[in-house]
Amino acid sequence: MKPRSQSWTQAEDALLREKRPFFTHAELVQFFPGCTENALRHRISILGLSPRRRWNQKWTQEEVAELIRLYTRHTGERGGWLKAFAGKIGRSPGNIVKKAKSLGLKTSYFRKAGFRSLRIIEKMIRQSWTPKQWHEYRSQLAKDRLAKNGHPRGFAGHKHSVETRRKLSEAGKKSTGGSYSKTRRARMASSQRMSELLREHPSSVYSRSHGGRRVDLGNQYFRSSYEANYARFLNFQHIQWEYEARTFWFEKIKRGSRSYTPDFWLPIAKEYHEVKGWMDQKSQTKLKRMAKYYPDVKVILIDGHWFKDAERKGICLIIPGWECKHTEARKAWDSALLL
Repeated sequence: MKPRSQSWTQAEDALLREKRPFFTHAELVQFFPGCTENALRHRISILGLSPRRRWNQKWTQEEVAELIRLYTRHTGERGGWLKAFAGKIGRSPGNIVKKAKSLGLKTSYFRKAGFRSLRIIEKMIRQSWTPKQWHEYRSQLAKDRLAKNGHPRGFAGHKHSVETRRKLSEAGKKSTGGSYSKTRRARMASSQRMSELLREHPSSVYSRSHGGRRVDLGNQYFRSSYEANYARFLNFQHIQWEYEARTFWFEKIKRGSRSYTPDFWLPIAKEYHEVKGWMDQKSQTKLKRMAKYYPDVKVILIDGHWFKDAERKGICLIIPGWECKHTEARKAWDSALLL
């Protein structure tokens, strides 16, 4: 570390002025043995060598000419020339790259358009044009082309068909190699799994309960044991029923739950019964919208309290096939009925 009593020499200041535009603070330490990075920062600040960011200032013609020269010289190369140029003119590398793109300059990252970029640069240098003159020249060429030939294919004011949009989408995916972000790939995989579940069990995707087919109910599929038990209860009472007979659509709703399918339709009573062992927010929304948009349709809610009360009264021991936690008692009762 350089002692405080020891001042910087003119030779060291000259070396610091020479190296500062091309090296970072950490890299400058190697040229000044015994000096810390903080000491270098302090000396650079005193000498006024800290570049002031000029991202909000207009580019001068000299800076643009130097930028074009560097891009022409270093096309296809990777190195520290961009960083050195940024330190020299007091701009960030990102600001320089943005300006280069606006001029049609390309680095090795855009190699496919490199040859065209070189022709543009050569034309600008040969004509001694400023960026504004180049922009006016390109704009006039486009206007003359449209005035002479009209709009390409006369497509102004028209829209692509669905088939054309599909082909364009496939071509775009093919050109990018089908590369998607990690988040989008996860979202697509989740959507695919949901589609498969919908095809297999259209009514059990959002249910936490045990869904499946019940042999004693005509091999009918139910998405929960609550629904299966209620169907057994209706059969025990000799009440005619239909499972998910109709779907009601909420045409005015554009987001969220746009349809609702009640569980049971009782033709004789002309009412719907909805079985809910537990009530979630989505189910509450559906019932509220059903009451709002179909006020003349009667929907009766059969909730978890109904089933708890039924099991407390011993209905589960009377109706064959009832699914509940009284498994051993249920089996003993069924065995007694068979004897």
